[in-house]
Amino acid sequence: MNGRIMRSWRRRCGAGGLILGFVPSLLSGCANQYSAYQNPNDVCYAARQPLIAMGTDLQKTVLGATAVGAVTGAAIGGLARGDWQSALIGAAAGALAGSLVGYLDAKRRSAQSQAQVLTLIDQDALHDKVLMTNSTNAISNLIACRDAETRTIEASYQAHTMTRQQALAAYRNLQAQMQEDDKLISELLGAADEREAKYVSARADTLSLRDPAQAASPATEQLATVRQQARQKQVAYKDSLSVINRQITELEAAVG
Repeated sequence: MNGRIMRSWRRRCGAGGLILGFVPSLLSGCANQYSAYQNPNDVCYAARQPLIAMGTDLQKTVLGATAVGAVTGAAIGGLARGDWQSALIGAAAGALAGSLVGYLDAKRRSAQSQAQVLTLIDQDALHDKVLMTNSTNAISNLIACRDAETRTIEASYQAHTMTRQQALAAYRNLQAQMQEDDKLISELLGAADEREAKYVSARADTLSLRDPAQAASPATEQLATVRQQARQKQVAYKDSLSVINRQITELEAAVG
């Protein structure tokens, strides 16, 4: 009997160790998400930097909640039984769902009443509203910087200070940079979409409403409005990227 108890205990400890090792790796991966866009050699690095900073800001508040979700999911998935495979599956699933669970739990711990919970959620929505407004301005600045790069290449080519091959190489480099910009913007706005949905869901849970749409507040609606404006600015950025793509196609045809 004692042998079976010891083996069971060891299995639980082994599963627990796996989860404790899993969570830091998960958070480390998240923490590095936006640092990949750091490129000091990029002419428009200064214009891109505010978007990287905003993404990092958005991400900070969900890391702790993700960890809470991972550990909770691990317990539900099988940690208590010592089943490490189920525990890992539960940890991964819990991490995905944990953002809302951990977020709302943190707000409830900081509040003394339901009204205060709702106020804290709305304050976060208004904080993100400012970030989204700033992101719209940052995307505009990035468009202006990339358009200036485009004009510089075109002027050099027209003045014959740059050969077709050199112009083509310059445009391709610019194209790669703009594709990275577009990916960064998409990730940033995707995170904003998730956070807006989280705020509304958190309000719905707090108010015991089945339909999250009924839980929207002026703060979450304002966030939705500025987020849509940022989406429209992203479309404008994609239009600028399309111009570069056409320039490359035309030069490729000319070079043969």
